[in-house]
Formats: sequence, C-alpha cells, structure tokens
Amino acid sequence: SYSAIVLFMAYNNNHLIQCPGKNARVAESDPYRGPIWYKQGVTLTRRVLFETKNMALSMHSVLFEDNNQLIDDWLFIDVPSELILVYVIKTTTDGNLFMLQNETNSYSYHGSSFRSWINGVVDFHSNETRTQTLQRLLLENSLTTDSNNDELLYFNEFLLNVNRLRGSHFVYLLRQKETGIDWKAKRMEQISCVELKQLLLHTNAIQEVKQSNALCWAYLTLCSDILNT
Repeated sequence: SYSAIVLFMAYNNNHLIQCPGKNARVAESDPYRGPIWYKQGVTLTRRVLFETKNMALSMHSVLFEDNNQLIDDWLFIDVPSELILVYVIKTTTDGNLFMLQNETNSYSYHGSSFRSWINGVVDFHSNETRTQTLQRLLLENSLTTDSNNDELLYFNEFLLNVNRLRGSHFVYLLRQKETGIDWKAKRMEQISCVELKQLLLHTNAIQEVKQSNALCWAYLTLCSDILNT
C-alpha cells in the first residue's frame, strides 16, 4: 500500500524521519501548509503520514452516512492548485494559433510532450487567489490584456482526482490579435504555433490529462465560436 511504501522510505532513507504515531516529513523541510481536503460530516479524522512543503500524504477516517460504512484507512494526497492559461493568437491569415511548449525535461514524460505555453502553481504561501495567479503569470510572460480587444474566458476548476488526490487546476483561455512578441525568441524556448485544425494531430503528443482537458475546452470553444456570441 501507499502507506507501507511511505513508512519504508521513512525508515530507510537518511534524509527522511519517522515518528511512530506522529507526522513524518523530509528532514529540515517546512511542513505542508497548502490547501487540504476535509469533508464536513464525512471526514472523521485526518492523520498526516508524510509531508513536504509541496505535498502531504494523510490517512483519513471516512464515514458514509448513506450506507453507514466506515473506512478508517483512506489514503489521500493534498497538493497545491495549478493554473493553465491556453494562449491563442488570432491571425488574419492562419486563423487561431495555439501557443504550445514542447516540454522535454519533465521527470515523468515518455520523451517529450506538448503543453500550454503558460502554466503555474497558485502560491498558497502568499494566499494567492486564482485571479492574482493569472495576473502574475501574465506579467511573468510579458503579456498584457485589453478588455476592449482581447477575449479572456474562465472555464472551471477541474479536479485531478476525486478519490485519492485533491489538487485542482483552473483553466483559462486568452485569445489576442497578433502582437509584437518576438516569436523567433519563443521558438528558441521550444514554443510552437499550432493551427486550430492541426491541434488534434498533436493529441498523441500531449501526455498530461490536465493539459488535454484544457486544450480540448479551448478547442471546442473556438470551434463553436462562443467567444463571438
């Protein structure tokens, strides 16, 4: 089980500590202070088994009132929320161009994978809201928005997993007209301009479910022309 693996790691890694019956964390690491899941009336107890400043693995005791079922070993992982901004350029010649990054350095990818150009973690240390995260990411990527000319749409907060992992991603779509961005420099950063009709050709190269979800919502929105209604 996950808990057995965590306890094994804790006892056999010089960098980890384990106190029986208490919380375990990476030695000299700050405890996790991000959002946690605790369902009122259903979650009876929550005990942290292992944590770092970026995640927490805990054991929940859960009571389902509809069938009076008690589960006292429900493993659950809490991680910070993320934001994905699907950035689209509206051109007069090629239509809608999706800005995708060909990520090659991620630890768990098989080879490389396309992802939205702009992504970021909600900074829970400063109590960031999703709107503040959006503004920070725009600033970090040297982008500004004009409400009179740009089209910014918020889709939803999507959950990564509803039973074992509580981490959400907020999805936005931003469509702007051609700007003075130095796309030659962006290509050096492995940024690709993908036409709307070609996006589906890249689905096999998009390995993350959250990225596929964000890009599909944007694709369907642009296909249905919702932004112009």
